[in-house]
Amino acid sequence: TTAHVMGYDRDAGIVLYDKRDILDKTDPMASPDPEVIRNKMTFARLLKINKKRDLALLKIEGENYPWLELETDRKNYATGRKVVAIGAPQLIEWTATQGVTSATRDRNGVDIIQTDAAINNGNSGGPLIDLESGKVIGVNSLGRDPQTEEEVYQNIQNLNFAISAFEVQRTLGVHQPMHEEDYPKPTDENLQSVPKPYLNYVKYE
Repeated sequence: TTAHVMGYDRDAGIVLYDKRDILDKTDPMASPDPEVIRNKMTFARLLKINKKRDLALLKIEGENYPWLELETDRKNYATGRKVVAIGAPQLIEWTATQGVTSATRDRNGVDIIQTDAAINNGNSGGPLIDLESGKVIGVNSLGRDPQTEEEVYQNIQNLNFAISAFEVQRTLGVHQPMHEEDYPKPTDENLQSVPKPYLNYVKYE
């Protein structure tokens, strides 16, 4: 996921797709009951984080989950490939948006993929998937909203970016398949000190 999604947390609460019904609402803009969600959550522990490159690696509790393969070969990020971005824009869960890849770019030393697949607040940290291969080519990071009155007038849209899977491998050292010994369980001592207001309800060992 992205580092800015994690913020100061050392754990993340996750609602798995097979429990998505707890978030379904007649009104998609209605907020789910946090107590209901809390009782259905699975948790994941922060293993690595790189805020400069806006990436974080989590380890979900439990075993034998299905997983998506990372496409780390940059030649497969070619312009015009059909992709889908998955996330929760504006907290509307299980949203998929389709588009194409525009280019691979360097953003302050970070390898990113430009796409016209819509990425809004809430998409961050979700996968950008190549529809032909079914592999994850990027981690959704940001969409560029109009910044000036002129850009608003020009109706600037569909400038969206994902951190490439190549960058995920380079920054976090992720290789598949993953083995537990490659990512030793962190202790509270080797994670940053977290201010009390940002501590979540997970009990730490």
